[in-house]
Amino acid sequence: MNVQSVLSHLDWLLEEKQLDQVEPYLTRQLEEARQEGDAGAALTLLNELAGFYRSTSQTEKSLEMADQALKAIGDMGLAGTAPHGTTLINAATAYRAAGDLSRAADLYQEALATLQLLGETGYPLASLLNNMSQVYQALEQHQEAISCLEQAMEILQTLKDARAEVATTHSNLALSLLSLERREEAREHLDQALALFEEGDGPRDAHYGAALAAAAELAYREGDFLRAVELYEKALPEIRSSFGENDGYRITCQNLEAARKALEASGTAGEAPQVSGTAPQAPGEVGP
Repeated sequence: MNVQSVLSHLDWLLEEKQLDQVEPYLTRQLEEARQEGDAGAALTLLNELAGFYRSTSQTEKSLEMADQALKAIGDMGLAGTAPHGTTLINAATAYRAAGDLSRAADLYQEALATLQLLGETGYPLASLLNNMSQVYQALEQHQEAISCLEQAMEILQTLKDARAEVATTHSNLALSLLSLERREEAREHLDQALALFEEGDGPRDAHYGAALAAAAELAYREGDFLRAVELYEKALPEIRSSFGENDGYRITCQNLEAARKALEASGTAGEAPQVSGTAPQAPGEVGP
């Protein structure tokens, strides 16, 4: 199987926001790889499916694919290799999204040890650090999250063609800074993130919607409810076109409603409802 051709078509489907075609395409390719006895291609496709199911909030399917990929690593004798590190990152991210932070943390630590053993200093390490930061964010350990993200940023800024990943890291930094009420620093990172996402023509990066949602949260916290409503309304179609009506989409809908109510109440003595932070997702996993 020509894996690069398969991945190129997958990238095209995602860029064109044809989400309804992704699952049948990947599952069909996975079946073909297995019929051909191409274990390497099957591993790549399991990782891609785990990531797709995670991003569209199909939790059980994501965990199933991640566990199959980890088993395949053992069956193929690939422990301690680069594909092992990538698979560990993908599996950890799936467990993080499922809310099993303990399992996610263990897998991330195993991935970090694997990458360090391999002497990895490039994009896979930056992706790992970005994803590890989201475990710390979920645990409300934002200083640790910031440390991971700053390390990731140092790596990404040395790489070519990493504009979207740099933008996403800015967004993730802003989220932790917001949680620590460091609003001016958060604003600086969000401004940089949105500027990077909005460069050029064509479809926006899949994580643009989450950056808009983070900017909306900042506006809300500062009492600019009109801007918050505008940004949440702009974020929703971006999130839906990239990931469907996943958990992030549903939280953003709830936050939009809270912002609308706050805007309506701003002319009275009404108290503004609370919004929930919607974390931008980390850079996409690197295929093995």
